[in-house]
Amino acid sequence: MEATSSVKEREHLYRLIVSQLRYDGYESAASNLARNFSAYPPCAPSSRLSHLVRLGNQMEGEASKPDHSDVLSHISGRGIMDLEFESDEKIMSPPAHRHELGYVTSHKGPVLCSNFSHDGRLVATGSADMSIRILDVDRMATKSTVGQQDPHPVIRTLYDHSDAILSLSFHPTVSVLASGSRDNFIKFFDYSKPSVKRAYRSVIEVASVRCLTFHPSGDYILVGTEQSTCERNK
Repeated sequence: MEATSSVKEREHLYRLIVSQLRYDGYESAASNLARNFSAYPPCAPSSRLSHLVRLGNQMEGEASKPDHSDVLSHISGRGIMDLEFESDEKIMSPPAHRHELGYVTSHKGPVLCSNFSHDGRLVATGSADMSIRILDVDRMATKSTVGQQDPHPVIRTLYDHSDAILSLSFHPTVSVLASGSRDNFIKFFDYSKPSVKRAYRSVIEVASVRCLTFHPSGDYILVGTEQSTCERNK
């Protein structure tokens, strides 16, 4: 039982090392190590190992400090409150979810918004560089698969705004992506056509479009701008 636990701990350590190497850009070293211990599922880029080492160093530093617990006990015994007293009350909050950071692609400017398609297969990102990128989620997940050629996850790059993209929304039933921008325009893109990079329809607003979302039926779109009204468009 202990041997099995030790093997699992070692495998977990190796996975952390592979993820850290990929996060730091050492793909060749990461691939070689992952191949040697047959890593499955693939190890996504992550800085978790670096974070754990940092925490360990902090704990070692704390352990080397003088222990004043006897002094505190003596003081608290004289009727003075011990500020380090821990109550027996248990915290019932759920454990924090663990998320791993994976680098997939980048814009030329800050990414200001993103949106998943309703089936979860696509994700769109909008940037201050005035471009929109649509990515395939499955390709994102397999981008770091060992021994496999990387299929680029970006399947569409769209351009038709003259200022930063502030909001995105996928149509629930057809291959249409709506975008809102600081240029006061709402744009509608048909991303089913690989060669088309421009919007097939534009709607001008009186102010920057801060947020928008399609109705579940797809018949309406709700738009919020920097003016003091909220509009429903059909």
